[in-house]
Amino acid sequence: MLINETLPRAERVECWRFGVPISIAWFKFGSERLRAQQIERRGTPGASAIMSLMIADLFSLLEAGDLTALGYRTAPTLSDGPIQVPSDAFEVRPIDDDVIADTVVASGWRYERVVVLEP
Repeated sequence: MLINETLPRAERVECWRFGVPISIAWFKFGSERLRAQQIERRGTPGASAIMSLMIADLFSLLEAGDLTALGYRTAPTLSDGPIQVPSDAFEVRPIDDDVIADTVVASGWRYERVVVLEP
């Protein structure tokens, strides 16, 4: 289901509320093996590297359409509520700091308060 500005705002907000913030979605939707390694190495430099791998894996799932992202578009124009972040926004290498801030930026488009849903 495409969640864009043609759907009533209330429906889009309802869908968005069921999402997992992208700042933790990398862990929730990550592989069991990497989740276990992340837990094991928590607080060490290796944990950062594993997190980066898991964020990259999440972006691959979003790009392939296996997962869907919704967010509030803030640039170049404002959306009146959450809309689907286009899958091609996830082709670029993720910036971990943006993901931790629940933000996705690609090709001049900026989405904030981004959540991830299973289709």
